[in-house]
Amino acid sequence: MTEEKKEAGVALISLKCVLFLFFGGLGCILAFLPLHMRDVGLTGDESRIVSIVTPCVAIIGPLIFGPLADRWGAGSGGTQYSQHMRGLLAFCLILGAVAYSALLAVPTVSRLQQRNPELSFRCNEHGAFVAQEKCQETPCHDWPRDNIGSIFLTHCRYDDCIGDRNKSDFFTVTTPYTVPDNDDDDDDNEGSGSTLTSETSTSSKKILGEIVADNPHLCFTKDERTICHVYTNSTKQLTLNVTLTTTPDTYLYDPEWCRYPLGGKVRCPILEKYESCNVVCDLSEPFSRADSILLPAKCQKTIGNDQLTFWSYLAIRSIADIFPTTTLALLDSCLITATRDSPGLLGPQLAVAAAGLAVFPIISLFFSNLTSLFFEVTLSAYASPILMFAILSLVAALIVIFDKSMPLSPVDYWLHSGSSYFNFKGGGGEITVILFILVLLGTFWSSLDSYLPWYLVLELEGNDLLLALTFAAGALPSLPFLWFAETIVFYCGHSNLFITAFTFYIIRYTGLLFFSNPWWILLCEGLEVFTLSIMWASAILYIRQVIPRHLTTVGQSLAVIAHFCLGRSIGAVLGGILSQNDSLIQVYRVCAVVAAFVASAYFIIYYCCMKPKCLKPPTRGYRNPHNAMQGSNANGTYTPLKVYNKGDKGSNNQASRY
Repeated sequence: MTEEKKEAGVALISLKCVLFLFFGGLGCILAFLPLHMRDVGLTGDESRIVSIVTPCVAIIGPLIFGPLADRWGAGSGGTQYSQHMRGLLAFCLILGAVAYSALLAVPTVSRLQQRNPELSFRCNEHGAFVAQEKCQETPCHDWPRDNIGSIFLTHCRYDDCIGDRNKSDFFTVTTPYTVPDNDDDDDDNEGSGSTLTSETSTSSKKILGEIVADNPHLCFTKDERTICHVYTNSTKQLTLNVTLTTTPDTYLYDPEWCRYPLGGKVRCPILEKYESCNVVCDLSEPFSRADSILLPAKCQKTIGNDQLTFWSYLAIRSIADIFPTTTLALLDSCLITATRDSPGLLGPQLAVAAAGLAVFPIISLFFSNLTSLFFEVTLSAYASPILMFAILSLVAALIVIFDKSMPLSPVDYWLHSGSSYFNFKGGGGEITVILFILVLLGTFWSSLDSYLPWYLVLELEGNDLLLALTFAAGALPSLPFLWFAETIVFYCGHSNLFITAFTFYIIRYTGLLFFSNPWWILLCEGLEVFTLSIMWASAILYIRQVIPRHLTTVGQSLAVIAHFCLGRSIGAVLGGILSQNDSLIQVYRVCAVVAAFVASAYFIIYYCCMKPKCLKPPTRGYRNPHNAMQGSNANGTYTPLKVYNKGDKGSNNQASRY
């Protein structure tokens, strides 16, 4: 290592500290925020909405601060630009810490275990209806008029009776009743109770009254013929074919009950000794029987204001997510600027960032135990990772503010000299392609990582420590690869590394399909070396090549927007649509197939269409930077990107440098 490179490495120590702290805090919130949403009481659907909306809102930060940083760099001195950049970094770090800490103030909602709503059949001399408990999750149903089906009555009895108990226990029968023959039973209403029909005969009224005294009756009148079911002590169940209807008072009848009247002329005769009375019956298996007319319903008691919790959490998260994405774009730009004159130093900075991502999620799990042990403070679940992020961000902000030697010289000081000034002419297509690829990669990353904590902890019954170890499993193996990131990218080529990333997504998704033991998932997370770490190093180097040099921060902002905003939101949508009952198996199955298709298509398009075109002999008067680079690649497969200059296109020095 040359003396000049050693001096550059020493100057980058403070930047290493900022990267280590920021990415350490970022690992804490990436690991545990999905579980924190469920912990505060958000439902699965509400959590998915948050995961979809917040990345879209986060686009605002890079879009505003990226151009602002480049504008300040153009036309300002080295000291002034360094102050501006450090100010932007400190601003985003501090506000990110404050915004995420505000999530701890969101009121929680407790949702008790789901249960079936209470049901009862109620009938009197004026009519009959089914009463169903109103639930927030299951409103009253809008029954069609011809909704015919069965209900199954048990334990029928008199209830809500008012009157003089000294009167006779016999019914006042206006129409004489006799016990009918078997062939007189109503075909539409069959049951195991006794059945009575109205007849013209006046005999046996007294005997009948003695037999059926105090037994609940349910009578149907059709074509001037009355059929009555009698529920006796020996009756186990009455099966009735009925028509449930909806009336205007279905929703207004009672604030706690839905009312579904029975169609037709249905009534229950009342004992003479009572002024008013109701026949009340329980319903047997109202939701589980295939021939039941009642629709499945669930009630869940909610303690707290669920709407306040959802909207406040969504608003705070949307604001909070703006600042980490902006900080990431600014730090990538700082890395590009700080290592511009020292090839090989970019990789060690990224390796330090990955180390922070690996260790701090684990440390945050012990943070709450330490506070409880030494300070007698008990933190709520998943509060310690958020506080850890806030603390690390504030410490990083202090380093940025007070270390004025951080190598952040202005972009125009480096770039606006001679023919090295870039423009978009000829490079717009490459920029569009790389951003599209980053959106696809971000979609696969989000479909997996946005919901992986749910799958690992809630479905596979893993624990929080295992979840933190997944980040260590993904980050620690990447350290040697990132340390030599520039060499790997130079040797393998950007497109080959992107194809490799898509390929390893196939393996990761397929592994998750077959691993039922949560600890085996650590093997899949180890492949994140290629799907995220090396891929992102290749992406920021690619953007450095194709973006106009005076728009370095804008270029890195576009990369962050493509992968961590648009791709992350699309992946959350895809995962939310494909997940069934919070199970992610269908997500992994579909994404494995799609990743295989994308990897194959990218491979074919690149090697059959793009690469042969790029390797055509240069035209007269054109010095092809690709040929200048071919001699320095032992594998002979790497095709460097085009480097567009204001004047002649490329030179040996520029090509070898990038």
